[in-house]
Amino acid sequence: MQQPRSEHVLGDGEAELLRLDRQALALSAPTRALLREVGLAAEMEVLDLGSGTGRVAMAIAELVGPAGRVIGLDRSVAALDHARRQVAAAGFANIEFVAADVTEPLPVPVADAVVCRLVLARQADPVAVLRTWSASVRPGGLLVAMEFDVAAAHAVPEVPEVTQALGWIGAAFDEVGPSQRLGPRLGAVFREAGLGDVRMLGGQIYVAPDDPGGPAMLAGVVGSLLPAITGTGIATGQEVGIETLPQRLGEALRRSGAVFCPPTLVACWGTVP
Repeated sequence: MQQPRSEHVLGDGEAELLRLDRQALALSAPTRALLREVGLAAEMEVLDLGSGTGRVAMAIAELVGPAGRVIGLDRSVAALDHARRQVAAAGFANIEFVAADVTEPLPVPVADAVVCRLVLARQADPVAVLRTWSASVRPGGLLVAMEFDVAAAHAVPEVPEVTQALGWIGAAFDEVGPSQRLGPRLGAVFREAGLGDVRMLGGQIYVAPDDPGGPAMLAGVVGSLLPAITGTGIATGQEVGIETLPQRLGEALRRSGAVFCPPTLVACWGTVP
């Protein structure tokens, strides 16, 4: 039988998994705050779709406690192997992972909630996918999606190097992948899918001028998208200068005393009829 595979526009090689894991760690605070706000609670059974490196599953497991259960699903076998190692190292006993295509009916029991982070924007028909996921949630249960508001990413004050890098990223996603601009529109998508009591909330990170995490995050995405950036004529490899991009971004932010604001993480949640 053919194994599930990843269709992530950035791939699922080891270097990309490490980058995604660093990004997940940077998003851990807003993710935890948003998951608490949506109403995840002790003893719930929750499905984490597109589980990736397992960081969201671990955040959910903390909220549902040892009497709760988390099942992480992802079509990337490499990502799930990575996630299993991290979960084992962290000592969680209430998380398991299943290789599955999350756009198809889910091969797991009906749960109290379905959660996904940075998954829905990769789907060609988000409304249809939400309806598929709703079938795996008990009536009255929760469906939660978190996506970026990429338009919110900027530096304060503006830094031309940061603006340019963000422009490369936005153009590359628009050129070769599904729209990465779903975050602000999640509410409308949820309502069209038939979910009730739809609510939205955003969590914003602020990275200090001398924190290397901001430039590393931004340059990491540019590096992963470099073939698309250069292949579609958005910029040349020389213009990007990927090997020195983190240092150049960091120097520009420090020189301007600028705070880097990554894309806002937007959560949307609703109840299944």
